[in-house]
Amino acid sequence: MIKIHTRYITDTEGKPSEVVIPVKEFKALLKHLEEMEDALELERAIKEAEELVPWEEFKKGLRKSGKVA
Repeated sequence: MIKIHTRYITDTEGKPSEVVIPVKEFKALLKHLEEMEDALELERAIKEAEELVPWEEFKKGLRKSGKVA
């Protein structure tokens, strides 16, 4: 779990309007979001796939088609 040290900026009424976090934690959040997006894309691709082909079989097909040396 990513620990976030937040500081809040408030408006003139004292209501939070913005959040400030350290750059290192911000970058960790971005990386985590990207990984989650990748996982969701993979999950969606698996659901939409008509047929899954084993990796070795896929490589053989590429070699036969001349797309890989």
